[in-house]
Amino acid sequence: MSDLPEGLDGLYDATPLEIHTEQALLGALLLAPSLAAQVRDWLEAEDFYRPAHQEVYTTLLAYIDSPAYTPESDSLEQTLMIMWERIQHIPNFGALGLYELVERCPKPAHVTAYALMVVEADTRRAVALHIMRLAQTLERHRQDGKQLPALFAAAESAKIIVARLGERLDVPDLSSVVLRRLDAEPAIATAPDRVDLDHQDQLLSALIAAPHQINQIHDLLDAGDFSDPYRGQLFTLLITMAENKAAIDLVTVMGQAQRAGLLPDPRQETFDRFQEHFGEPGPASVLWLTQRVQESSALAYASAAVIRLTNAAALPGLDPRELLAFAAQQLQTLTARQPYHLQPLYQPPALEAPALEPSAQAPRL
Repeated sequence: MSDLPEGLDGLYDATPLEIHTEQALLGALLLAPSLAAQVRDWLEAEDFYRPAHQEVYTTLLAYIDSPAYTPESDSLEQTLMIMWERIQHIPNFGALGLYELVERCPKPAHVTAYALMVVEADTRRAVALHIMRLAQTLERHRQDGKQLPALFAAAESAKIIVARLGERLDVPDLSSVVLRRLDAEPAIATAPDRVDLDHQDQLLSALIAAPHQINQIHDLLDAGDFSDPYRGQLFTLLITMAENKAAIDLVTVMGQAQRAGLLPDPRQETFDRFQEHFGEPGPASVLWLTQRVQESSALAYASAAVIRLTNAAALPGLDPRELLAFAAQQLQTLTARQPYHLQPLYQPPALEAPALEPSAQAPRL
């Protein structure tokens, strides 16, 4: 059974308004081809969702650049006739398709506003596409347990794309965008895996039994890597005791845990349960257990991030700049949780997004 979030399959689909906007934009250009000068430097054919609309836009620009077009003979009848001759190869479009585009345009003078809406819609779909890739890689990992490097490679690629999309919308610093409709860290309830909990308990038991090993993993884990606050707080307690050079064994840790409020119930069964969980370290090494805890933490965060991003991308009317800022934040947090022992396997080459010329940036309205 798939664990992909609901609504993911349709996330890349264009909404009716997005299709209508594409038609209004092309209608404006058919009615007044000279207006293409306002948008052609930053509007690309790939920004359109429908392949037919991509073809019409490309063909229209080619017509405007040809000797057949002159601003003096800028008539709708001539434009439609020449365009019809050049787009007959488009399946299921026809002359009626051109007339429909014209009818969809309320005001040709608003061509820049329509074009910006098309770019913004394509931005949402681009983010959705990378969310889907993350989700699919995560699903494959659940099936074979071998896709963790690919998951982080996909996350790193998505980070680069999101940054470039931000530049295109004239927001080079996405961290400056205020999240008005999105919670920075919406809670995602997930049930911890029993195997993951066992690894965490074994790790904590090993650190209590051999506290000299705490320094080996001091910088590799934090409380957030554990499945619940209790285990995370116990790990933080061990780190603090080690930093203070306090005596560490099962008795002293239980004493400090009680002072910290982790063992509020003074009855014997409370301490018996603590000993049952953390009193007998297993045969696995501390570093091996640390790797397992890191992996499970990364996967848990990736699952939560996919759900958060899916919900954000599906939010009607969300400003794409806010979506990009939220995506950048989630992806940065995800890639920061990459397990140390896998980093050399999936760190991408250093890529810098090429600076866009001012004319290539979508304008602000």
